[in-house]
Amino acid sequence: MCSGVLRLRLRYGDISFHFAKVCHPDIPARSADALHLALQMSYGVTYAMLRKKDVSPTYRSIMKKQAHYTPDTPIKASAQAAGYLREDFRDLDHEESWILLLNAAMLPLAKKMITVGTIKSTPIDHRRIIKEALLCNATALILFHNHPSGNPVPSSSDMNETNKLKKACDIFDITLLDHIILSDKTYYSFADETQNQF
Repeated sequence: MCSGVLRLRLRYGDISFHFAKVCHPDIPARSADALHLALQMSYGVTYAMLRKKDVSPTYRSIMKKQAHYTPDTPIKASAQAAGYLREDFRDLDHEESWILLLNAAMLPLAKKMITVGTIKSTPIDHRRIIKEALLCNATALILFHNHPSGNPVPSSSDMNETNKLKKACDIFDITLLDHIILSDKTYYSFADETQNQF
């Protein structure tokens, strides 16, 4: 029987697993297998993922916290809004869509990851976006997604999805303030580029 130490760290929020195969002489193999199974059932991760110091970007994104913010400063500029989610998108090799929900005073209520896509695209789930806004009692929201290529210029699909979401938000008296496309070094703001006429 090999010797080793069980190392497991679960952190709330950006959950990071630090895990080593249980092979200490004092810990029966069956107990180790039971622990692996419990982790897989509870967190939806496999042992192959747990062996790594950090899980892959896709799984890390899925496990990201749905953080809540109560800052005293309202969102008044696209650069300020982009700063709230900059770290959530950094170094991703695939596209994701998120929303930042705000109250009537433009204070952030919450940020929510909506979808995880591929290297070239991610779906915009209008139904879920509206649902999250209503559940938070938000009066406004900002849509975000990223371009792993580093070029934040919107595609025709990005423009069409933005217009569709704006129409959906209008029905529920929710203001779509902006759609921000992030890359690692810069961003594109629909509000800035169209003088809020998107």
